[in-house]
Amino acid sequence: MDDLTSPVNDSSVQLLFSPQFSSNDFIFAEVDKNLVNYFLNGNEIYIRGYNSDEIVLCTTTETFCCKELEVSNSLLILEDTNAFNEVELSEESTSNNLKIVSVTNKFLETSRIRPNLIQKLKELFNGHKIEMFAKDGCSANCGIFLETILCCIQASKEELINKLAELPVIELEGKFYWISNEYILKFIDVIAEAVDNTGKDEIAYFSKDNLLQLISLENIQLETIDWVLNNFCDKNVDGKYSFNESKISRIYIENLLHSLPDKPLDFEDFELKINNLLPKQLYFKEEYLSGFGIV
Repeated sequence: MDDLTSPVNDSSVQLLFSPQFSSNDFIFAEVDKNLVNYFLNGNEIYIRGYNSDEIVLCTTTETFCCKELEVSNSLLILEDTNAFNEVELSEESTSNNLKIVSVTNKFLETSRIRPNLIQKLKELFNGHKIEMFAKDGCSANCGIFLETILCCIQASKEELINKLAELPVIELEGKFYWISNEYILKFIDVIAEAVDNTGKDEIAYFSKDNLLQLISLENIQLETIDWVLNNFCDKNVDGKYSFNESKISRIYIENLLHSLPDKPLDFEDFELKINNLLPKQLYFKEEYLSGFGIV
């Protein structure tokens, strides 16, 4: 293999192929200067996802997609770039050898993205759901550690944690579980029955402590109770909760739509069905259908 020689000032640089030369061990990437500084300051950059996924780089707070580009010029990786800098600064006539570790004409162009995580998280948690009245009084699954999720999901740790906070996910003993819709609906029914204002056509108000005294806590995690109260109830200045009619109606509507057969249903029949399903003192309104794909 021929050597490549290039004059620099009065010095000559001889480019030799290193004994460890390989065209497959390195990947070039063009990255933002801030990302370079982040790495040079001792922080780690992660490549996340499955082998079949496109390459994604992650810091602790940001995610970057990578697009492979091809150029006409050859890109070299040298064994010791400091030696090349010393040659450029030298005023003496010298001969220097620089070793080429790798050559390529491809590189990765990186750009910041906002990862869409919902569908992938749903698929990942498919076997890790909290179910009410599960066999043997507990969920039949083992949950997922955060580090395991990070290995599978192409997002930074901060972005992932923020997204998990928006979803029906709770943490139990260091593991994360998805709260199934069936669980949420059954628990809302449990609350409704416990705080029922018999004979009163109004939404009941209740405190968390009072609720815990009225319901059986068997197969119900306190973290799940908090999640349902925070996401499907309103809290007044006295610290008491009441059902949020819109949010609760929408989850019942979604569940009913998924359960319907693939045939037309008269709107009046649909309204009757949903009102029969809703807790007492909650009533269906057409505005709650906003955002659903109904024809």
